[in-house]
Formats: sequence, structure tokens, C-alpha cells
Amino acid sequence: MTPSILKRAPLLFSLLIFPALADFNSVALSAGDDVNGKLDQQRSDFKTAERALKKHQTDAYLQLLPSLTDYPLAPYLIYQELSQRLRSLPYKDVDKFLRLHADSYLGDRLLKNWLSTLARKKLWQQYQTYYQHHIKDITLQCYQLRARLYNGDTKALEDIAPVWNVGTSRPKACDPLFKQWMDAGLLTDDIAWDRHAKALAARKPSLAGYIGKNFNSKELAAAAKKYRAVYSRPSLIFYTDRYSQKSPENKEIILFGLKHVAKRQPVKTLSAWTQYNAQQEFSESEQIDMQELLAVMMVRSGNMQQAEDLLEGKAISSEQLVERLIRVSLRERDWDKIYFWLNKLPQEAEQSERWRYWRARSLHELDPKGNAKEVKGIYSDLALRRDFYGFLSADILGQKYELVDRPVTPPAELMSLVIQSPGILRAREFLALNRINSARREWRHTTRDFSVDEKKAAGLVAQQWGWHRKGIEAMASARYWDDLQVRFPLAFNTQVQAVAEFTKIEPQLLFAVARQESAFSPDARSRVGATGLMQLMPGTAKDTARKIGITYKKSDLLRPDINVKLGGSYLKQMMGRFEDNRILTAAAYNAGPHRVSKWLSDDDQLLPYDVWIELIPFKETRRYVQNILTYSVIYGYRMGAEVPLIRQNEARQML
Repeated sequence: MTPSILKRAPLLFSLLIFPALADFNSVALSAGDDVNGKLDQQRSDFKTAERALKKHQTDAYLQLLPSLTDYPLAPYLIYQELSQRLRSLPYKDVDKFLRLHADSYLGDRLLKNWLSTLARKKLWQQYQTYYQHHIKDITLQCYQLRARLYNGDTKALEDIAPVWNVGTSRPKACDPLFKQWMDAGLLTDDIAWDRHAKALAARKPSLAGYIGKNFNSKELAAAAKKYRAVYSRPSLIFYTDRYSQKSPENKEIILFGLKHVAKRQPVKTLSAWTQYNAQQEFSESEQIDMQELLAVMMVRSGNMQQAEDLLEGKAISSEQLVERLIRVSLRERDWDKIYFWLNKLPQEAEQSERWRYWRARSLHELDPKGNAKEVKGIYSDLALRRDFYGFLSADILGQKYELVDRPVTPPAELMSLVIQSPGILRAREFLALNRINSARREWRHTTRDFSVDEKKAAGLVAQQWGWHRKGIEAMASARYWDDLQVRFPLAFNTQVQAVAEFTKIEPQLLFAVARQESAFSPDARSRVGATGLMQLMPGTAKDTARKIGITYKKSDLLRPDINVKLGGSYLKQMMGRFEDNRILTAAAYNAGPHRVSKWLSDDDQLLPYDVWIELIPFKETRRYVQNILTYSVIYGYRMGAEVPLIRQNEARQML
């Protein structure tokens, strides 16, 4: 009779000891034939062992283990086997795994599964022994509180309110805990009211209705009912006599309701606010918040004068509001008001590259000669930066762009430590097996606690692997912006050059779009279905394929050659539609050509290109256009060419 896997478990652990892992990796990276052959065999054995475990073929699985003792993904086999028998409570084996793989992705995953097993068996003393406070899983947190109570820690009751008092539903595992808490009389009306408000703010009216049944006070229950009525029908707030009674609850309902009607009916909301403000005793901060919200809505609806009347003589705390006022003034090219509103920005925002550029522009427009020294000083300072406003400033001054390129050069010892980190080794192996999501999980978990220098080294490792997105992300995480080799790789160069020749689109623009859209991740998928390097929607890809005469199926979007060809061809179409203007082409690629055409037709006056870009209605598209132009310059540098931020035909064209 074949021994069960439970009886053979001790053998499994005695076989899998990993002291040779680092040595193996250093040899493997040398790409020797013998090592490569061994690694290929181990990959094959690993997949075979996985299948054997899935089918519970114990003998076949155990026969493969000796060949995998130094294979980076061997812990996944242990994890898989151990997970299958957690219900039998293999304490020693779990302890050993958690000790060997502390702080790893698999270690955390096994710990959570183990805790769930202990909780289901109501082994609360053991649960408390294994629980670690860094765990974010709310179900396990509730189990931990239940374990504390079971083990006689009555202070746990004091820690339940923050778990209960949130705007969303909690797992059923928390229900016994909450019942015990409520039975102890610790759910107060104040806590219930607070959660009721949070539920409505989170758009969970059913949860709010449930909470409304927990009030001891009839007055609060009635107020909560009115609160839910205003949530369902915000226009009720215009019946000011219904909420005239002075109370903290009414004030909260009034503010909630007015905020929800202000967007669609700002003038009527202002009238209602005036009445309520005379009736209730709103705090200074509540008054400022409401007045600034109403001013934003007035600006959005075109009632500029009423917005200015609301703000007259008052300090403005909302950066969003001031930015709207600046942009309205930019549309009118009212440089006096632009300068006035720039001076109302919070200090940190005022010092941003964006608003310093517009300060220089407004000073120049108001008095070119009188402000020349200050204007040149601002532009000269900005021109030292490698970004959109820095390049704009360099163009104005007629000087070359600052393209600082300082590749990271980690010490060999640090590079070796990063490369040989078990999590990095596992990520590499998953990439070799084309299990991208598993590779990402290992990489993310491993690098999250890296030091700045380790993150830089990891970025270089990712680049060497051709995993460009992770290289880019690592440098961003380290906040190191000057390694242009890693941050702006010439990835998929063969495909890009072929498409540049096919479409006559400059390769720098193709690189810039792929860098912005997916950071060179061929399998990238957006929430709305955009896919691949150039993030094409399937419908757009199908239509473009038909126009250029190639066969196409949806899965082709995951092929870099097809994706770049279709993306480049679509860019070519947009360039034709918008008269070879990359500004409009980039905006159309992001927001759609119909929106761009509408923005152009909606303007009652023609605008310079920098003003038009600043006035793009969508923040995402505005940043997208700026990045595409900036990245094109950087990719020009990477390819040994001088590419202007704005071409002459684009600079001359009023939009």
C-alpha cells in the first residue's frame, strides 16, 4: 500500500534545505552550458512536480524532490503540499516553513491560511500565538480580537469600535465579535451616527439603513432617516424649513445635501446656503469649505462674477479653486487676473514648475521691459530642469535642453546581494516560465522594504532582464530620476524601428507613447480594456487593422510587433486628421479625436499652444500631452538626435 503524503512529510522537509541557492545562482548567471542544462531540467521537473501534487500523486512528486533542492521555486512545491494538509494541523512543518521563509510572499500567504485554519477550528490560544500585528486582513483581525476575548483579554472590547465603525460592510467572520461587543453595551449612539454618515459618504445606503436600526435615541433615529432621504433625493435640501431646527445632526445633513446639489444647481444652492447660514451656527472652517465649493461650481458653470463675489476679501485654502480661477483667466488671456490668482496659491503650489512658468509668462505679458530681469531669472531656473516646463523655458531662452543622465553604478557586492535575494530569484524563474503575475507578486513583495540603494540596483537588474516596467518602477520608488538608460529604455527597438519605417512616424514619438501608455509592458491591460504596449482598445485596433489591410484578432494585441504596428498606424491617422500636430495627436490618442475636435470648436478664440495645453479639460490628458512631448525629447537624446519639444509648425499654429 502506498504510504500517504502525511506520513512522508518529514522526508519532504529533510530533502529541501537551501544553503546552495546563492552559489547556484551565481553560476547560473554565467550562462554555462552545464548549468543551463540543469536549470532547464529543473524547470521541467518543477512543472511535473506541480502536476503530480495537484493529482495527489505522492510517489511521483517525492521522486522529483532531490533534483529541486537548489531550485528557486522549490518553496512553492512545499507550500502547495503543506497547504493541502493544513487541516491535519502539522504544527512542526508549518513552523519550519514560516521560519525558513519569514517575510517572504509565500511565508505571509501560508501564515494567513494557517490562521484561517486555526480560527475555523476555534483553536484560539494557538491562533494568538501565531498572529502577527502587521497583518492587514480584516477577517484575521476580527479572529484575533475573538482570540483575545476567548483567552480572557477583556481589553479587546475596547479595540472593536474602530473595526466596526467604517463605511463599508465587514466580513461575516466579524459578526460574533460585534454581537459580543454590542451585548456589552459598547455601541453608543455617537458611534452609530458616525458610521451611518460614513456609509452614506461611501454610497452604501443599505448599510446605513441597517445602522439606523441601532439607535437608542428616537430623535437620532429620525434624524438618520432624514439623512438617508436627502441621500436618495438631494433636492429635498432646498426645502429649508424642514431642516431649520438647530442641532449638530441637522447641520451635518444640510452640509451633506448642499454638497450634493451644488454641482448641478450652484445658484440655487447658494441661495439655500445663505438661508441656512443665517439659521445655523456653522464653524468658520465649515463656512469656508462651503463657500469655496460654491465658488468652484460657479466657475465651472460660467458664473465667474458670483465666484469672485463669494471670495472677495477672503483667504482661499483650496488649491483646486485657485487653479480653476487661473485657468479661466488664461482662457480669456486676462494677464492681470492670472497674476492676481497666481498670488493666491498656497506657497508650495506657487513654487511648482507649472505655476512659476505661468508667473513668468504673465509678468512678461504685463510689462516685458520692466519685468525682464525677473522673467529671465524664472525661465533660467526652470530651464535647468528635465521636464515640460523646463523645456518650454529653454525654448523661450533659445538654449539647449538640460538632459542630465547619470546611470546608477551599484557596487558589485550590492548587485550580487540583490540578484541572489531569494525573492528576486523566484521572480526571475517565474519570468522564465512565463508566469508574469507570479513574477510580479514576488518582485513587489521582495522589493517593498528595499533601501534606496537596493531599489536602484533592483531597477538595473530588471533592465538587464528586459523587464523594463519594473526597472522604471524601481527608479521611481527610489526617487532617482537621472538614470535615463533605465527610465527610458530603447525597448522593443526592432519593432519600433520597423513601424517607424512603415508609418513614417518618428521613432521617438512611438517610444514616448509606449513609455507613457504601458511602460513597455506587453501584457498591460487597463480597466476599460486597452491592451498591450500601446494600450489599444480592441475596437480601435480592429478598425485600424482593416484600414491598413492586415488580419487581426484580439489576442494579437499581446504581440509587441502587431501592437506597435497598430498603435503607430493609429497615430498616423491622428497626425493626418490634426495636420501633423503632435499636441493634438497626443490629446486624441488619450481622450479620443472627437473630444479634441470639440475642444477646438468650443473655443471662441484661438490660443497659443502652451495656453491650449494648460486648458485641456481633463487633468489626465493634460499631463499625457506634456509627457508625450517631453518623452519625445528624451528619446531623441537616447537615440542621438536633437528633437524639439514643440516643432515649428506646432508653435505657429493657434489652437
